[in-house]
Amino acid sequence: MKLKSIIYFILFTILTSCSSDDNSTITSTESEPIPEPVKENIYIFSNNSKTIDLNYYKGDKGEEYPEEAEDFFKKNWSFYNDPLIEKIELRNDSIIINKSNITEKYKYSKNGNDIIIYDNKEKIIIGSLDEKTNNLKIYKNFQSFFFYDENTSESFSSKKSNYGEINYNDIFPLIKSTPKDLKSKEDYIFWGNIEYSFKK
Repeated sequence: MKLKSIIYFILFTILTSCSSDDNSTITSTESEPIPEPVKENIYIFSNNSKTIDLNYYKGDKGEEYPEEAEDFFKKNWSFYNDPLIEKIELRNDSIIINKSNITEKYKYSKNGNDIIIYDNKEKIIIGSLDEKTNNLKIYKNFQSFFFYDENTSESFSSKKSNYGEINYNDIFPLIKSTPKDLKSKEDYIFWGNIEYSFKK
């Protein structure tokens, strides 16, 4: 009789334990769903760059010198074919540009393939994304000018590079009204646009 009691006790304990484990598993699955992984697209520079255009005006008549534009560009930006970007991350609403010593983050939107960022309330088409080929293109512009005022003996100069493309209307009349406003032999205005390719 004692033996039967012991056997019933053991069976009862085993069944209760299994039932308890089953219930806890179901409860855990229902109340704590497994989170989806964060979707993150990372693009690396493919060592390919393409010159979109180069523009060079100089002299006291403000004439254009397209044959000298490339030499001027390479002399002033010797590493123009390197965007100095290690990787680019595209997230749901932000683009993160990682350089060797700095990280830049911008909110972005898309218009077709174009990627648009807003920098100090300025709308900039920073590049384009072809999702079929996983090819991301980033645009950078380079601009430089020098003016000498013979009346005051003052000179004005600038040299910079930014994201996005610029064109004739971004230079004239913002920097000078027209190329003919260059008055000195040393005066010049240069701008150019380069496209860099990144792959996922």
